Amino acid sequence: LDGEKGIYANAEWDGREAERPASMELIHPDGKKGFQIDCGIRIRGGFSRRSSNPKHSFRLFFRDTYGPSKLKYPLFGDNGAKEFDNVDLRTFQNYSWHIGDKERTIFLRDQFNRDLQLAMGQPAARGKFYHLFINGHYWGVFNTCERIKASYGASYLGGKKENYDAIKKGRTYLEDRKMSVGVMA
Repeated sequence: LDGEKGIYANAEWDGREAERPASMELIHPDGKKGFQIDCGIRIRGGFSRRSSNPKHSFRLFFRDTYGPSKLKYPLFGDNGAKEFDNVDLRTFQNYSWHIGDKERTIFLRDQFNRDLQLAMGQPAARGKFYHLFINGHYWGVFNTCERIKASYGASYLGGKKENYDAIKKGRTYLEDRKMSVGVMA
């Protein structure tokens, strides 16, 4: 997070060159077993990466460059995936304290809609809310969220991630292979 080369001060940076080494640790207040893993971290999002924005979202990458190439932990409970290539730590932009709309601040809308979709038996990204500390400093409430990418298709629909392509508004996550199944995000 250092001022000159850190990702927070340079939130507009994008891509692998913007990634920095980090350590992630999940500590449950009830003493339930959590985890510690070395990983890469970047700023994520559109509006949340603007330098004028005081609170940025993060994306954590699990690569053998840093340690294990996957996070192996039931981050979203018994019904969720048990392995992850990456995890998002989302902050909230719409109706948020930092854009002058304190009276209408809502931190639940996105996750509530995803939870409703799951409750109706449809595929959706799972998520939970966590208090984030960085280097011992409280950073606020963040929402972990699965990314709807090829690995999501393999985890919940079966097969290998190489059999899926994820298409997101404005971007296509293709890895030099022909499309076999599309997962829309």
